Amino acid sequence: MALTGCFAADLADAVTADVNAAEFSQAFTATRPKTWKIHYSQEDLKTLRVTIVPAPVTVDVETRDEDLLLQSIDIGVQQRVGQTGDCDPLGRLAEELRDHFHGMPELTVGTQIAHCRERRFVAPENAMVAKQHLEDLGVFTAVLRTVWEVIGKVTED
Repeated sequence: MALTGCFAADLADAVTADVNAAEFSQAFTATRPKTWKIHYSQEDLKTLRVTIVPAPVTVDVETRDEDLLLQSIDIGVQQRVGQTGDCDPLGRLAEELRDHFHGMPELTVGTQIAHCRERRFVAPENAMVAKQHLEDLGVFTAVLRTVWEVIGKVTED
């Protein structure tokens, strides 16, 4: 993985590589667009899309420690299912991705070591699925936000 020098981008690349190395109930290759946004046409969404992008930086509300580096990474799961399609396999995949980051070992990002401290779905009303996408567009959309804390630097032995 080539480093960009931007921690958010490098962390998103590391998360993408980690997800692509894992096994899930459905086959996919996660992508990280360099535009930092997710936008697919209805045609693009005929196949499963798992997209990973940097999200807003999070402030530690408990300590308000500005030196504590927290970075959010969003993982989007999208596919056009139509108005009557089976969403269960996509819901299962979204849950598998959430569970994948529970208790996982740290990721090395350049000289930093990051730990996933939080993961939650960020659709309106804290739902797993964006209901409006499903109702209006026939598109299953789940966005999992992972929050990463830099817990140290890589030490050379």
